[in-house]
Amino acid sequence: MRFLPVNIYQNGDVDNERVNVSLSAGDVVIWQNPHHYDFTVTFKNNPFQAGPTFPVPARGSANSGPLKTSVQPDQVYDYEITSVELALASDPGIKIKP
Repeated sequence: MRFLPVNIYQNGDVDNERVNVSLSAGDVVIWQNPHHYDFTVTFKNNPFQAGPTFPVPARGSANSGPLKTSVQPDQVYDYEITSVELALASDPGIKIKP
């Protein structure tokens, strides 16, 4: 199992617009929030067993957990990061790798 950190910036953007997540390696995404306000990560089509919504607390992190076994290689899953406190949203993605 590998942990893939994704840092959320103050404006809701992330440090990697497309995160390559490997099903065979058992990758888990960790969204990290160093800021003083909460963010929420939401998938319309969720590739993870948990979710589709992952609250990321102020100065905290959220763990995606494992991928669903039904995900297909090279499929891209877009997600939205929102902050009610900042009234903003961004839309990065997850790409599945074998």
